[in-house]
Amino acid sequence: MNQHTWQDRLRSFIEYLGLKPTSFEGLVGLSHGSIGKALKSKSSIGTDKLEKIFSEYPDLNPTWLFKGSGEMLLSNEETVYAHVAEEFVVYMTKSQTTSDAIKELKGMAADARQAHLIGLIEQAINDLSRENVELKNKLLKLYEDKERLANKIDRLL
Repeated sequence: MNQHTWQDRLRSFIEYLGLKPTSFEGLVGLSHGSIGKALKSKSSIGTDKLEKIFSEYPDLNPTWLFKGSGEMLLSNEETVYAHVAEEFVVYMTKSQTTSDAIKELKGMAADARQAHLIGLIEQAINDLSRENVELKNKLLKLYEDKERLANKIDRLL
């Protein structure tokens, strides 16, 4: 792809993530069409939109995006994939169950990179589920400890 404009490079970044502009807009928190329209018409976008993009994707290299020099990413690929996986899970589960979101994602995988991304999403879900169980158990133990201490204090008084 000819990458003479920042719009071309942003399109490349979105494709690299395995997303479509509409999904990217949702992940970044932008209105539907705000990025897609700029990509199609080669028009500019406001600094508020750019701030949201760089806030959500801190590994996106601004020098590469605006000037075309340097590497696309400031850090390694796995960091970006993990970030996208976490954000996409949040985005998809706002209106669906997690299993429905994963089924939809599996149906959308068009290549190995996207399948890898889905694998990272599943891994993130599993990790978060385990962490959730661990935190619930810790919270229950704290409540039990609180009750024991309250009973001891009552007996001492």
